Amino acid sequence: MFYKKHRTSSGDSIVGICDSNLIGQTLQEDEICITIHEDFFKDMKATEEEILLILQEENNITLVGNQCVSLAIKNGLLNESSCMRIHGELYAQLLRL
Repeated sequence: MFYKKHRTSSGDSIVGICDSNLIGQTLQEDEICITIHEDFFKDMKATEEEILLILQEENNITLVGNQCVSLAIKNGLLNESSCMRIHGELYAQLLRL
């Protein structure tokens, strides 16, 4: 899996996490289309343990891919009902206020 942390002008962070095999792909189903750009998702390659720490610590996360989204679901950080499936891949946003 890959992740990239972005800093906003206010100092908050936004994290993109995706499965390694999805970098550069475009997922489309009906009117929904998402391209998994390196600029947003690819900075560091990470293990499941490292991704789990990010999922537990960060407040604004976009996840794309069955592996990373399933990891969040398995660890009680997301409900499967709050996730979308786009062309066979899970997609979710995790936002904590």
